[in-house]
Order: sequence, then C-alpha cells, then structure tokens
Amino acid sequence: MSRALSNTAYSSLALYVEYLFGLIASIVIARALLPSDMGIYSLLVWVVANAIVVANAGITMGAIKFIAELRGAGRSDATALLVQRLRRMQRNMLLIVIVALCAIFAFAHGRIAPGVELWVLGVLILSVAFRAPYMFNIAVLKGSQDFRSTAVVAVIGASLNLALVILAWAKAATLPVYVVVYALSSLVFYLVSEWRASRFARIAADSDAALSPELETRMRHHLRVVAFTTVFGTIGSSEIELLSLNLLSDAAHAGLFKVANAVAAGVALLLPGILSAQLLPMMASAQGRSQDEANRRFVDMTVWLYVLGAPLIAAGAVFADHAIEWLYGNAYAEAAPEIGRAHV
Repeated sequence: MSRALSNTAYSSLALYVEYLFGLIASIVIARALLPSDMGIYSLLVWVVANAIVVANAGITMGAIKFIAELRGAGRSDATALLVQRLRRMQRNMLLIVIVALCAIFAFAHGRIAPGVELWVLGVLILSVAFRAPYMFNIAVLKGSQDFRSTAVVAVIGASLNLALVILAWAKAATLPVYVVVYALSSLVFYLVSEWRASRFARIAADSDAALSPELETRMRHHLRVVAFTTVFGTIGSSEIELLSLNLLSDAAHAGLFKVANAVAAGVALLLPGILSAQLLPMMASAQGRSQDEANRRFVDMTVWLYVLGAPLIAAGAVFADHAIEWLYGNAYAEAAPEIGRAHV
C-alpha cells in the first residue's frame, strides 16, 4: 500500500510539473511568435513527436509491460537483458527514422517549413535523436515502477526548458532560437533519464540470465501488434490537423488550432493522468501474479479514472472558453470558442 501511495505521489509530481511547466512554456512561446510562426513551430514539434513514436514503434510499451511482468513474477534478474535487447531494437529504428526525416526535409522543405533555414531542421532532427532514447528510458523506469526517477527527470528537464524559454522570450528571440531551446531541453531530458536508467546496463554486464522461449515469442507478437496500433493510432490522433492546416490553409490557422487543442487536451488529461501513467506497469505486475488479480485491478482503476476525470472535463466545458484570451492574449481570441466544443 505504501509503495502504491509513493508511486502515486511521484507520478503526480512528474505529471503536474511536466504539464504545468510545459503549458507555461507554450504560452510564452505563443505570445512571442504569434499565430503564424506558432503554426510552423507547432508543426515542427509535431513532426518530432511522431518521429519519436515511429522510432519507438511500440518498444516503449513493450518495455513497460515485460519489465513489470518479470518483476511481478520474481524474475528481476532477467530485466537487464530485456532492456538491453529492446534498446538495441530502438536504436536501429531510430537510425531509420533519422534517415527518413533527412530525406523528407530535403525534398519537402518549402512545403513543410517555408522560410525556415535548413540548419534549423537539422537541429530538429537532433532533437529526435535525444528524445526517442529519453522516452525509452522513461518506459524502463515506469516498468520498474521507479516513479521517483521519472519525477526527477520531469522536474529537472521541465524546469530547465521553462527557464530557457523565458530567457529566449526576454531576449525577443525568433522561431529558430526556440527550436534550439527545444533541442537543448531534449538533450537534458536524455542525459538525466540516462543517468537514472543506467543501472540496467551495469546489471546486464554482470548477469547470466536468459529470456525464456515463451517470453521471446510473446514479446515478438506484442511488439508487432503494438507497433502497428501505436504508430497509426498516435499519428492519426496527435494533432494531425497541424499538417493539414499548414499545407492547405495557412500557418496562422494552425497556430490557433494548436492553442485551442493544447488547453482542451490538458484539461482532460490532468487528473486521470495520475492513474493512467501507472496503469500499464501495475496491470502487467498484477498479471505476473495471477489473471484474477489483473482483472480486479483493471476494474478498480477504470472506475477511478471515470470518477476523477469527469469533474475536470465538466469544468473545462464551462470555463475554458474564457481561458484563451487570458493565457495567450488577443491574437489567439479566435481559438476560444473551439475549446468548449472539444469537451462536449
């Protein structure tokens, strides 16, 4: 019970710090860039986010599930070998994604990011190289139910990112500078997460454990299924409108959409996110003990997600239409009516 409460506390800290500081940073960037440049910047960040999803291709979900499952079954000795195996797969996928991004930016630079210099896109690709392994490290820590480390990573990374964004704003920086800030924060997130997850590399060097053939088979099947559903599901639901608006309308409309969607999604995320961040490792650990325990845990967690999430969604539907102008300024006033619709 005390472990669950501790995990909840650290998970909550990581979630709220990362979201709150990220929200403040996005507000500062939006006020500095205004809708047109904000639309281009948001599209570039969207490209990075989806490149990371493809690079990880379900590997992070597999890391959370199978590390937690091994620990629940008392096989902690095999987790380091599992991490080593999955990390190698992730690095191979990351290399493929980086090559693909280079080709896309080389041939479609003018359509995706008009007016943005090529060196800025190079910095953006560097961000992918840092953020993909950072996300893998976070998955390893979550699978180990080491939410204290995820909180440490979130607090250090989000704090430095916010400080750099505020400094850039104070210096009246333009879009390329904010891309550089994004890359620097990506490097920090990676270094801190690597520090917290590095113990698995040391354990792997000293371990002679092996993964069972049954686990190998299940892991391959899981990665094939989850890779497909994660990549296509995430790309289809992760602000793909930014791409359409930039290509078919204009960047200013994309900036307005980004602001409205960020507030609406954040309101719906906040309270349920405390529990949903823990759901996969808790379920996998419970399943490692027995299917009945996993079934009970699933029902309990689902009920709490509904109970805790409903008030936030209701509050967003009532008050969110007044939030845009106060947070982002008059330049984004046209985005306000869309927030209320997003919650209904």
